[in-house]
Amino acid sequence: MSANPLPPLPRDTLFPERSGLGSWLKRFLPADAHAFIQPKLVDLGRVAARQAIALGDTADRNGPRHIPFDPLGNRIDRIEYHPAYLELQKLSYGAGMVNVKYDPETSRKYASSLHQMGFSMTMVFSGGESGMLCPLCMTDGAARVVKLHGSPELKARAIPCLAATDMGKLWRGAMFLTEKQGGSDVGANTCRAVNENGTWRLYGDKWFCSNVDAEVALVLARSDDAPKGTKGLSLFYVETNLPEGGKNNFVIHRIKDKFGTRSMPTGEITFNGTPATLLGGPGAGFKQMLDMVNLSRLYNATVSVGLLHRALDETTFFAERRMAFGTPLTGHRMHLETLADWWAHYLGGLALVLTSCQALDEHDTTGDKAAFGRSRMLTPMAKRHTGRQVVDGVSMCMELIGGQGYIEDTGIPRLLRDGQVLPIWEGTSHIQMWDVARAALKDGALMPTMEWLAQGANDAKVKAALDAAAKTLVEHADPDAFGAAGRYVVDQLTNAVEQALLVRWGDARALLAARRLADMRSVQPWKAARTWSDTELKQLCGIA
Repeated sequence: MSANPLPPLPRDTLFPERSGLGSWLKRFLPADAHAFIQPKLVDLGRVAARQAIALGDTADRNGPRHIPFDPLGNRIDRIEYHPAYLELQKLSYGAGMVNVKYDPETSRKYASSLHQMGFSMTMVFSGGESGMLCPLCMTDGAARVVKLHGSPELKARAIPCLAATDMGKLWRGAMFLTEKQGGSDVGANTCRAVNENGTWRLYGDKWFCSNVDAEVALVLARSDDAPKGTKGLSLFYVETNLPEGGKNNFVIHRIKDKFGTRSMPTGEITFNGTPATLLGGPGAGFKQMLDMVNLSRLYNATVSVGLLHRALDETTFFAERRMAFGTPLTGHRMHLETLADWWAHYLGGLALVLTSCQALDEHDTTGDKAAFGRSRMLTPMAKRHTGRQVVDGVSMCMELIGGQGYIEDTGIPRLLRDGQVLPIWEGTSHIQMWDVARAALKDGALMPTMEWLAQGANDAKVKAALDAAAKTLVEHADPDAFGAAGRYVVDQLTNAVEQALLVRWGDARALLAARRLADMRSVQPWKAARTWSDTELKQLCGIA
């Protein structure tokens, strides 16, 4: 046996102390909500590490199969799953990640914390299996849209099924939005909605349908007399299965051969007169769908943070134990510096995502307009920032581990493949930057959010950074100016927001992360790097 064996990677919990998640929740959740969710996160962290990772690896290697016909040639469009995926469904839905937001007793007791609790569970589980989080996201989103825009009868029928923890009672959700000709340009959608004798029926193609065999789908479609663009789109609720079996007047053409998240089926479909229920009024569909899209963006950001955490935790574990040139990797200053940089990025992203959840909770509970603006501005910011961060960060973790990090057995390559969809899904980075500007300037969220951040941080340097970033954004309000410089403008704004949130968080490690981010973005980062002691760097990395 080698005198310097490769250390085994940790597989005990995905909710360790150094994740920082526990510290944030203890700081910001009400005491009763924290006491409720903390043991659930402990249990889920063990399940994610000890079961979900292995099941996810198996489901990834044995992806879903599309069965278009039965033995007699009847069209059935059934999706066949490996048993590992079915077990992941039981673990994730059964843990209550969706249910926690809709259970009547939980909703009554912890109304101000529902999204923070649910997304914390999502974050912990996603490090074990991220492909499953798309179906969970779509199910939560469908329940939320029905809750906000459905009739009393539809709410009573659908929400208990969408929020079920028993697989025998569960209706999984989906969002069929994208079409070939449009992509992110949703206003170009042509899927038709026709009112036939009082029943709405859908006709046309949908191109990117994740969780394609879900029992419930929300669909954007356009009636023949509707105007062009997003103003002509209406939102429809579809139950996809017929009581006697088979699909409800639509065809699944195929499952896409994806780069990552291969455990979960993404398909292409055609509606052929599918009966549907109009949600709200005609032409209001795009605004209504944004409730689901914004929730999906939060899921996207949460999974980004969860994947990066697992990669960093395992890389740090490896670095503490792997010997190189007579000392552990953490004894080499450059290696430790790089780890510290990425832990600072991770903690900043964690604070940004959880603050977005906090704002959504506040608005849902109180209807506060400032909280809504904060949610509208921070959510696309978090989605864009963490989506890019996870790809770059997991890639760096692979490099820090070295050759072994490139080997499938470690799980790091799958994290990188699965993470690559996160800058793309629910709108690319460019779409998110325009939405940050729209929320900040057109919707008026910028100054109230900057004031809230400055008050929470109560730090002169942070306030100056926020003021400078806000000024830069206002100076680039013209679309041509923003199109040219928007990437840098939103980067500056995001950096200032992250540092403010870390100072607001206020524990010792968060303050180190804020300092580290400021140093990395300074004019002379090489000078700032020399002011750090090994002890401070290790504390930031969560190394005892």
